[in-house]
Amino acid sequence: FLFPIIIFVGSGISDAIVQYAEKTYFPKGNTEFFIIILFITAGTIGFLASLIQFAKKKEWLFTKKNILGGIILGIPNYFSIYFLFKTLNAFPAKSVVVFPANNIGIVMLSTLLAIVFFKEKLSPINIIGFILAIISIILMYYENIVPLF
Repeated sequence: FLFPIIIFVGSGISDAIVQYAEKTYFPKGNTEFFIIILFITAGTIGFLASLIQFAKKKEWLFTKKNILGGIILGIPNYFSIYFLFKTLNAFPAKSVVVFPANNIGIVMLSTLLAIVFFKEKLSPINIIGFILAIISIILMYYENIVPLF
């Protein structure tokens, strides 16, 4: 029960920081430097965590497999942040739609990949949630394009 709360709060904080940085420091774009600093900071924290792990358990985490996996995960993460900033810059007044659509889209894509690659079976409640996610994106889009009330 704790993990969904941590993800919810962490995702909210992350979205808030991205929007704050975009509006405060990069209103005209040019976010590449910020993203690079963000990834360097994350890499440094990961390296320090690895050093702590090594000091505690004498187990080195920097194997070729882990480094390759980090690069494979890092590239799409870099571009997801990059394109999120580009989207926010293109539609500055629509961040109320961009963030939820992005987050729901990530969950939906992860679900589809789990179905295709891992033969995941969705329960009826998961299918209902998936359909509701699609409906919510459509409603947010139309509410912000053509207000219902």
